[in-house]
Amino acid sequence: MAGAHLFFVEGRFIMPLREVLQYFHGTERPFFIDVTDIERQILKHVSNHAIMYVEHTGKPSSPLHGMLDQQYVKVAYDDEPKLVSNIHYKKTSSRTQIRFICCKELLHILDPVKCKTRSLKSLNDLITDMCSSVDALTNKSSQTAQDYGNVVLAASVFISDEMRTEALEAIAKKKLTIRKFAEALMIPEGAVRIVLREDWPQRLKDQMEILNREADPQGDEEEAKYYREMSEFSDKHATLNGSAA
Repeated sequence: MAGAHLFFVEGRFIMPLREVLQYFHGTERPFFIDVTDIERQILKHVSNHAIMYVEHTGKPSSPLHGMLDQQYVKVAYDDEPKLVSNIHYKKTSSRTQIRFICCKELLHILDPVKCKTRSLKSLNDLITDMCSSVDALTNKSSQTAQDYGNVVLAASVFISDEMRTEALEAIAKKKLTIRKFAEALMIPEGAVRIVLREDWPQRLKDQMEILNREADPQGDEEEAKYYREMSEFSDKHATLNGSAA
């Protein structure tokens, strides 16, 4: 499978996010990725789960382009509550930005347990960090680091290793431009430029290593167990999980 080596870190798998990323770096993926393609892969790893998209009309000057919140919703005809992931995006964003934002927030559904924001205070701290002019990857929370890291992972969903190699060759031969490549993929040109940089393979490898460090210390079995049981009814009837773009 093309690019699969990127999702091994010191002999361990990242579960279940690595399986989603492996699909988008494999031979079965289509060239053009739609948000529904990403959603289908995410839903394979969660149960009793629903995804909703919410357009918001915040202030145009707001630096936040999107966010994810999760809550359990009990419906009369279902014995168990359903975990609903609400993906918010800014109405004034371009179509390419909205596609990228939705991909990034969808990936947050599979964040390692440690990286999930589980209180209103943590969510407010995350938003403050994301809006700060300070480099959020330096001395910031796990949630903030993961939020920035998912920008890298989202870019890798739209552009596989093989596509990157072919694009670089075509650009070198002046048969393709970065703008045309971005238009074909319908993602921001800036995201394409990041993937085509010489240091991109290392960036992606570094992000997978970060995920490995943030994963549950008990290993992948605990992560897998969490996702198998995340829809079970417990004494805690509601939970909050936030991310911001």
